[in-house]
Amino acid sequence: MVRKTQIKMTKSRKSYLQFIVFIGLLISTSAHAQSSYDLTTVKSKADSVFKECLNAPGCAVGIMYKEEPVYTKGYGYSNLDYNTTTTEETVFEIGSLSMHATASAIMLLENEGRISLDDNIRKYLPELPDYAEGTITIRHLLTHTSGLRDYIVLIMAGGRPLDIEFDNEDALELMSKQKSLCMIPGSSLRFSFSNYTALALIIERITEKSYAEYMTENLFGPADMINTMVYQNPQEVISNRAISYEGDAPNYQKVLSEKFTANGSLHIMTTINDFIKWNRFLKTRRLGNQSLFDKLSTVSSLNNGQQLTYRFGLEGGTFNGYELMAHNGYAFGYSAMYLNFPEEELSLIAMSSNMNLAAPGKAYDLADAILPPKSTSSTSNTTAQTRKTIKLRKKQLDKFSGDYFDSKFAYTRKVYVKGDTLRLEINPEAIRTLVPVSKNEFTIPGSSSHVSIVFDELVGNMRMSVSIDGGEPAVYESFAPANYTSNQLPQFNGEFFSEELGVTYTLKHEGTTLSTYVGERKLVDYVGIMADNFTSEHDGYISFQRDSNGKIIGFILSDYSLGSISFTKS
Repeated sequence: MVRKTQIKMTKSRKSYLQFIVFIGLLISTSAHAQSSYDLTTVKSKADSVFKECLNAPGCAVGIMYKEEPVYTKGYGYSNLDYNTTTTEETVFEIGSLSMHATASAIMLLENEGRISLDDNIRKYLPELPDYAEGTITIRHLLTHTSGLRDYIVLIMAGGRPLDIEFDNEDALELMSKQKSLCMIPGSSLRFSFSNYTALALIIERITEKSYAEYMTENLFGPADMINTMVYQNPQEVISNRAISYEGDAPNYQKVLSEKFTANGSLHIMTTINDFIKWNRFLKTRRLGNQSLFDKLSTVSSLNNGQQLTYRFGLEGGTFNGYELMAHNGYAFGYSAMYLNFPEEELSLIAMSSNMNLAAPGKAYDLADAILPPKSTSSTSNTTAQTRKTIKLRKKQLDKFSGDYFDSKFAYTRKVYVKGDTLRLEINPEAIRTLVPVSKNEFTIPGSSSHVSIVFDELVGNMRMSVSIDGGEPAVYESFAPANYTSNQLPQFNGEFFSEELGVTYTLKHEGTTLSTYVGERKLVDYVGIMADNFTSEHDGYISFQRDSNGKIIGFILSDYSLGSISFTKS
């Protein structure tokens, strides 16, 4: 599988959402707000943060208070061929922020009684298998808890580039070939572009309209978003469109993705001024006794009762002590970030066509500059600072030493004792000191979050569970490292076929690295971590299978976005 490109949301929890923020208002009943968020201050802070976009592929920002614009501005250039400047009317692709609008369409259909969020999706998409892992509902799609394999990653795993002709029907065909899910539906949150493209297909089948037609007639039109559309035709002329770029001056290059038209999770194109209208529409459009925004903010739970932070096309959380509803978007060099502070009645939208100046990062900078932290300390920080530590002897610490592997994310970690202290090595440049708070639980002193690391003895090995601020733990198990030499690797060479991907991988060893190819196209380099298991830096791991005679007969490719896919040796 090739490395994930920028089309993917950042996964660092892999958290799907980087909570980013900023704020400003023109008039407020609060004396504090009047002194801290006046127009002059907002303009100065925003211009300072976005100054990097000047004389470069551009960015744009819009700031709203009580659904009204406070400050809007474009920076830099939307098209370097003609030195066209970026403005509030420049049209940007907003990437996976499109999911937010798709979820809104589903809310309308539910309000009309045309669907239930607990409907089995095979009611509308019977082409999908009846998965052994369980039934997938519309709610699972909305909350990224379905377990559907991500078709973006499936394309790349199949050795194809993303600049191919690929629409929603192609996505459905690819999803229908998958015999299993990444997980039991509702068991955890796992981001997948397949979820919202499936929702777009459901919208089309219920309404008998194209996704683009339905969105325009029922959302963009009523919101008076005259410059907003769903990208669907590579030949269509889009006025005032920003071209996306990668690289640095003077060697910028365009990021081309004209033929890839799958939507629902991507491909809404809009402007700063239109999104300000959208922000207002979210509050004024009523669905029964709730606003559309309130419906999107509905909290769902996992099978175990744990509440999800991801709502319907929005992620709930806090920033600097303020309640925040947000969603980011990345796709083909474009990026966008929407932040809404319900209690403050403040919102921000930022967009960028510069891969090196992502909108979420700019929003972070602006947040730090304008939105001051609340003075109260968080509970987690207080807990981390006041919890009593104990002293363990070196002999007690030694039993925790070893190499550990997280099969969900394919992370490796090393734990060792130095002097009388236990150390956790994330990589050679990131080593943390672990301080015991019980005989098998440790914390990281000085951390801004409450980090809990718990060791449990299993039969023949050790398990390490790492949780941050009480969140879902990352689970690692100890293993015996395998240091394969170049003379040992030829046993893994050969051709392996996957029915689900419809592709043959050729495995070749190069020195002490095992590499995968599709034809002449090199995909991923893997290194040995334990017997018959190889991992990559970003693209999962492979586990070879042998018959009773020890002969290799295939392997399993495991990845966060794919689950486990079988390959059989040709």
